[in-house]
Amino acid sequence: YYRFLSIVIESRDKDEEKVDLFERIFNKVFTKSIPFEFEITENFSKILNYSAIKKLVLEKDYLDNLISIFVNSHSFITAKNNSRSLLLFKKNFNKDQLNTIANAYLSNNQIYQSTGSQVALKILFEENFPLLDMDLIIALEEKGLKINF
Repeated sequence: YYRFLSIVIESRDKDEEKVDLFERIFNKVFTKSIPFEFEITENFSKILNYSAIKKLVLEKDYLDNLISIFVNSHSFITAKNNSRSLLLFKKNFNKDQLNTIANAYLSNNQIYQSTGSQVALKILFEENFPLLDMDLIIALEEKGLKINF
């Protein structure tokens, strides 16, 4: 299903069409109009990397939605994909959002036991080190995520 959505969006020539389709799908998912568990796949991460779609995510403040998807990662693979998608926006998170991501790492074993997630989050947290609460940095390191600062 996700592969199909990715193909449909990628097949559009104009950025405006890609953005429009992405926004309609994303809004349907978060208004519960589409009855499925949403997860970010590798294909969806490619779509998030389009500059026009990244711009939309930031303008419409969809970062909290992406964080929510990440927090609810239910497998090692989805945790990896969700983490990599967050990494696309590594310069755009505020303190509360980063702390939410850190708390998800600490509380969701699918995230902290996912090697792919650990690699992405290490980069994310190192680049945003000044915004993280010190008690979370200590807890992350106790949980095995060594942050170089």
